Amino acid sequence: MSGANRARGSSKWLWPSVIGGIVVIGVVAIALGGGGKDNTGGSNNGGAKDKIEIAKVVEVSGTPLPDFDTTLNDSAIGKKAPTLDGADFDGKSVTAGGASGKPQIVTFIAHWCPHCQREVPIIIDLKNKGVFDGVELTGVATGTRSDAPNYPPSAWLASAKWDSPVLVDTATSTAGAAYGLTGFPMLVFVNPDGTVAGRWSGEMEPSNLQAVAEAFKAGKKIPFPSN
Repeated sequence: MSGANRARGSSKWLWPSVIGGIVVIGVVAIALGGGGKDNTGGSNNGGAKDKIEIAKVVEVSGTPLPDFDTTLNDSAIGKKAPTLDGADFDGKSVTAGGASGKPQIVTFIAHWCPHCQREVPIIIDLKNKGVFDGVELTGVATGTRSDAPNYPPSAWLASAKWDSPVLVDTATSTAGAAYGLTGFPMLVFVNPDGTVAGRWSGEMEPSNLQAVAEAFKAGKKIPFPSN
């Protein structure tokens, strides 16, 4: 990740027990080993009643993206984004990534991350203004820990009035590893054909995010802010 992006984002290595080298093993095991889908399995860990805060399984179809390092010359651009199949906090099926026929923004957020806590209201405000009209916006609640601040993520996002789909990640951040997550928040822009148009990690000012979203929707080169 570039120096600027690293300064703005929260590193996933803050929680090595949640997101570390083992997540790559988890992705490979799920992608290759299959196993039955369990969209209702999870762990509340003291969270909101009847909510799934940590999923047992997220299924990954496709090749994981390289770890994110920098927006400029990102090696993931043009590669097929893996398809993530899982569930939301209520156990309802959620799919993100892959070729959906529409532009997608897959947003990886952690409840304890202060940068995420500031960025989520910006995303919600722009969505309410129609900036993301025509885009499939999906959140991925990842890096979840019951002993970390602002837990549980289901309550946090409900209070923030996030009304887009949310895919709940596993304890080993299977979804995050599949997308090369190295910091929070991370936004992955996926073209209608399933290829990656770009990735961004860290906070982004509302005006910059609006410009990025509008260019992305129009199929133009994404004008990411200078790193």
